[in-house]
Amino acid sequence: MKYEVEKNLVVSTAHMTREDDERLLDVESNEDRVVVYQGRGWVMIHLPSLGEGSLEEYSSALREICAWAANHEEDFAFIKFDRDAEALEGFPTFDW
Repeated sequence: MKYEVEKNLVVSTAHMTREDDERLLDVESNEDRVVVYQGRGWVMIHLPSLGEGSLEEYSSALREICAWAANHEEDFAFIKFDRDAEALEGFPTFDW
């Protein structure tokens, strides 16, 4: 049997603003279906489903790290923003 495996990049929620978090968790305002999964303290975004301009309403910091992950040589399928994860060097962080 052959299994399909997708890679997830896990980063700190500090890489998004409080406004980003609120918008991602608000199902009605998130019409683009950007968030695939969410839980207590984390949000996962399916990178291949991000269309042109789908993150336009979010902070430049969130757009930047998602674009970096989507184009990374590791071919990540998801980026998981987790409150318990470490922040990545070279990307902005927010204290909220």
